[in-house]
Amino acid sequence: DPCTATLPNRAGDSFSGTVRYVGDGDSLCVGATSDPRTWIEVRLGDFDAPELHSPDGARSKQFLEQVAFGHQASCRAQRGRSGRVIVWDRVIAVCRIDGRTIGDLLRGAGAPIGGIGIGSAGTSAMPPAVLIAVAIGIWVPPQSSMPLSPGWPPEVA
Repeated sequence: DPCTATLPNRAGDSFSGTVRYVGDGDSLCVGATSDPRTWIEVRLGDFDAPELHSPDGARSKQFLEQVAFGHQASCRAQRGRSGRVIVWDRVIAVCRIDGRTIGDLLRGAGAPIGGIGIGSAGTSAMPPAVLIAVAIGIWVPPQSSMPLSPGWPPEVA
């Protein structure tokens, strides 16, 4: 990723700028200038997209590009389930465009839902009971051809 700015490291820290880069369906970079050294890499805290290498990954990235790329975004850092604000060189944040969260914009546009967040540090838009149902294979979110992670659910003897 070209985004190399120092990341906000406290929950509640706010930052804003133009969405300058989209890495996948739930990661983007926000920067006030065209210099990638000023771009902050964000993991959306209110939307979980399919992984880029999954069947819906490229389509999910296209949704985020259509909804956010080139738009002015205001973001607020938050803690993920692990309690950390920074995970995998990205700050977890909820970002808004014209007052609406990017997660809400994606859901409203019908973006695929996936990467359900089990074991990740992001937050999930799905309630915990739904996450468990997806994880053990008894429910699949609509509009998603999300494959379950290899080795999941675990085999029970």
